[in-house]
Amino acid sequence: MSVIQYVVKGLGVKEDKVLLLGHSIGGAFSLQASVKHHPRACICSSRSFSKLSCTVREHAAEFLGVSPTSWIGKFLKWLGGTLVHVTGWELNSVEVWHKTNGFKWIEFCKKDHIIPVKTSLYEAAGGVESNRVLELESLRGDNHNRALTIMELREHLALVETALSLPGTSKQG
Repeated sequence: MSVIQYVVKGLGVKEDKVLLLGHSIGGAFSLQASVKHHPRACICSSRSFSKLSCTVREHAAEFLGVSPTSWIGKFLKWLGGTLVHVTGWELNSVEVWHKTNGFKWIEFCKKDHIIPVKTSLYEAAGGVESNRVLELESLRGDNHNRALTIMELREHLALVETALSLPGTSKQG
């Protein structure tokens, strides 16, 4: 039994009162779990990608210390993205984003060095209600793995509160 199944079945919490929060690749896994097993769960996808192959293509050459503009860099980008796709590890977050039914929001940062805006779920999802997007401040250093600022945390918690207290749902959980 998964943790979500235990919370829903064992503790009796309504599915739409469960919040799945995933960061980076965890955002993709949260979306996959929701759409396959708990489509009414609330979702927060924080600094996640549109498709894993896009992010692999973005970083394949530099990960191996090769210039991304060289012929070998271009080949590595192609090879990495293709291998992710053909092995079934695509993790197409955009596709499943539109299939989930619960309250959901995206957190992203324009200066994220791991998930650049062009490969982000935020960019690819399009049409996300502006009140369901938390744009994180671009700070010096690592904008992908950093903690939320106090103001960002307040906005994040306001979204959590909204998600878990939507009309038609109980106050439990």
